[in-house]
Amino acid sequence: MMDYRPPISTISNEVNVVRQLFPDIQPNQTWTLQRDSHRLYIEESGNPAGLPVLFLHGGPGTGCIPAHRRFFNPEAYRIILFD
Repeated sequence: MMDYRPPISTISNEVNVVRQLFPDIQPNQTWTLQRDSHRLYIEESGNPAGLPVLFLHGGPGTGCIPAHRRFFNPEAYRIILFD
């Protein structure tokens, strides 16, 4: 059975317990969409046939980092990051 647990769980709404992250992986593919002066970077990693998960990071300028891929089980999820 695959591990579908999120990497962070909350106990009594006050204490965050961080589970170990999944191993580092490389993207399966990356691409850029450009419209006028706007450019959107997109990458996909993990299992192409897995349950899709779209990761939303903080506000403008914070960007995606490789560690964001490690929050999800790459055997279970099709991990999509964009910036």
